[in-house]
Amino acid sequence: MLDQLGHLHTLMWIAENADRLWQWLRGVKLQLRDTYPECTAFADGPPYFRTKVRFVLTNMSEHLLIVRAAEWDPGPEGVPIQPRLLNPTEPQDNAPASTLQLESSLGWQADPNPQAWQQEAPRIEVPPNRTFRVWVGLKLEEPDPERREVEIRRRCVQRRLGKLILPTRKSHSKHEVRFKIRL
Repeated sequence: MLDQLGHLHTLMWIAENADRLWQWLRGVKLQLRDTYPECTAFADGPPYFRTKVRFVLTNMSEHLLIVRAAEWDPGPEGVPIQPRLLNPTEPQDNAPASTLQLESSLGWQADPNPQAWQQEAPRIEVPPNRTFRVWVGLKLEEPDPERREVEIRRRCVQRRLGKLILPTRKSHSKHEVRFKIRL
């Protein structure tokens, strides 16, 4: 009987960690370094996205990784995305506004200095041991930017913000891995 419980526990662990195991087998190792909100007051004109969450990640694998713009899964309790403006003929499904930035020679620790990051792009190549950041536009109706920041931080701690999904692959591979981080 105890043997069966041990096997059941092992199967449950494998099921819960299947994504991480798949990423490990494929050689994709990203480490989350920081998460922080950027909120501005609602007003007319730019910027269009008033509630952004930035994620800072490091490529811990031995391979050059190609990372595409993020996708977002709010889950049942999470915060929905603020979709980017698309043509009516393009699918709106899970298409957040999202760009990526590779760290500059100053290094990511120099953030919030704008020179800490290279130009924003929808796709980047991340060498081993290099850091990059990605932002996702979220939809929160609270007009006060400070209260939106507090709400985002609270939801991160409670793991009720949503799931960041980064389509990633090794440079020499055709197989893409969807790296997921639950927040």
